[in-house]
Amino acid sequence: MDTLGIFRIDAGIKLVVSVAQAAIMHGSVEVRIDAALVFKYMLDFSPVANIKKEIIKICGALIRVVNDKFPQDLKV
Repeated sequence: MDTLGIFRIDAGIKLVVSVAQAAIMHGSVEVRIDAALVFKYMLDFSPVANIKKEIIKICGALIRVVNDKFPQDLKV
């Protein structure tokens, strides 16, 4: 399995989403930036059918970033 293979299986997507979601909610600014990039890579490299099951969690975490008082670096 290649390094992006985790984004091709449902269990891998679910695991990464839960970790990135927790990082966005509770991490430092640098950790939150990295978690947002993880979501970007997931959306870029995952099959659409696998993302559909977790899209609410992904969007909710990213909406939290935009609505909260975080530095512009994170929002970009």
